[in-house]
Amino acid sequence: MNNALFSLIGFAVWGIILGISIVSWRGILGLMRVSKLNEFPAGERHGSDLYWRLNRAHLNTLENLPIMASVIFVAWAAGTITPIVESLAQWAFVARLCQSLVHISSGSNLAVLGRASFLLVQYLCFAGIAYLAAFK
Repeated sequence: MNNALFSLIGFAVWGIILGISIVSWRGILGLMRVSKLNEFPAGERHGSDLYWRLNRAHLNTLENLPIMASVIFVAWAAGTITPIVESLAQWAFVARLCQSLVHISSGSNLAVLGRASFLLVQYLCFAGIAYLAAFK
């Protein structure tokens, strides 16, 4: 498997890990009778700050997974998985991990700047892969 496809799977697995973390958190609160399992409304802020940041990091990962999958798939279908594309895919995946970890760790202004920076790196990598897939 080439590094671009490996990075795509890593991106998806990261989303799964974050999702399992949320389900586990909710399950533990339910088992401890701290919260009922139906007390986690979708799209509304709920729970502790740490829990909510974890929730948002998961959703951010899922929001960007289709972009990553699309550009990698087009590059693969076009036969343009080159070392540069593989490198860009790896950087996008690493930036996603960093963005999620910063998101989960803090809601400070500096953390928000860090998250935005890591998101920009991902989008630049996505754009680079798309360009190389379309014009090489």
